Amino acid sequence: DIAEHAGSSLLAETGRYDYTLRLRHADGSYCWAHTTARAIERDDAGKATRLVGVRIDISAQKRAELELAEMLDRVSDAYVALDKNWCYTFANARAGAILGRDPATLIGKHIWTEFPQGRDQTLHRLYEKAMATQAYISAEEYDPPLTRWFENHIYPSPDGLSIYFRDITPRKLSELAVRDSEEKLRQLTENMHEVFWLMDAQTRRIEYVSPNHASVFGHSCEQ
Repeated sequence: DIAEHAGSSLLAETGRYDYTLRLRHADGSYCWAHTTARAIERDDAGKATRLVGVRIDISAQKRAELELAEMLDRVSDAYVALDKNWCYTFANARAGAILGRDPATLIGKHIWTEFPQGRDQTLHRLYEKAMATQAYISAEEYDPPLTRWFENHIYPSPDGLSIYFRDITPRKLSELAVRDSEEKLRQLTENMHEVFWLMDAQTRRIEYVSPNHASVFGHSCEQ
């Protein structure tokens, strides 16, 4: 098999090659093997005539990778992995659904080439910060290109980023609606001519008094 690859363009250009493939045994079973080889002799035309290499059975590693991929596809959070060159190395089904892509088509693609509208957005800066500091980052951020709110958990390593994210848009919209209502109530009570207060019915403790109390009664509520 090594001899069959002796004339490959990679071997011709670099003098070595590195590849992984699935092999079938004589009994019909399969295994995964990783082969590394380099040329130690060449003819006058530069063609490799002698090689030295090693082939390793990596079936256990491949099984572990497949089991991990299946597990990540079952989790409810979206998950993607990026290498240090910002290329996708994994995306689970939930991530594909949110991003509107087939996860398999993202592998090996540069994140900002695939999603250029995300450049210079908050999440882009958070990814850069996580890689630069090698520190975990958790953040709830609005994603303008996707018009959604996400809870993000960003785990850096020297080899890249692991990113878990979930759509929290319904919760954030609810929180924003409550905050907007509270602000409108505050503006109403601060500008009304009547004195307005809130009292705990059980403890009889006054919890809030509108600011115009002093102008109406001539003294502060504390007095």
